[in-house]
Amino acid sequence: MKIIETNAFHTFYANANDTVKITCPECNTSKSFNANEYKTSNRGIKARCACGNVFRCIIEFRKFYRKTVDFAGEYRNEKTGDAGRMAVESISLSGIDFVNLTSGNLIMQNDTLEVSFYLDDNNKTFIQRKAKVTASDKNTINAIFINFQLYDKDLGFYLMP
Repeated sequence: MKIIETNAFHTFYANANDTVKITCPECNTSKSFNANEYKTSNRGIKARCACGNVFRCIIEFRKFYRKTVDFAGEYRNEKTGDAGRMAVESISLSGIDFVNLTSGNLIMQNDTLEVSFYLDDNNKTFIQRKAKVTASDKNTINAIFINFQLYDKDLGFYLMP
């Protein structure tokens, strides 16, 4: 049996019961198990498949799937009134990560922003939401949507894997 080991990390998502299904990237064999013991660990795990492939895994316990994206948008800070451009990097039903492209506009943790952007779907769906900044590191901003809807039709359809 040939053992293949890669350094790339593969991300797998645990469901509400903390069950995760890990699929070998080499042969597509899957195995499900309770991943509760990995909930507090920030490190990845090493998985070994029956085919001999050894690969590294990250188990995400997020409530909502997050999609990596690359599109432009705009924001307005309700506290300062500053408006600017942003590059959206990832999005989920509950929040957004973006880069502030407007120099001179300082966005701080707990600021409330009005964010707007067009999805890169076939309909170029317009999204406009209020978001509270949860983390701000230089120009990289993480924010959660205020009063987000669990069954948001536009974002929900877009985020379907």
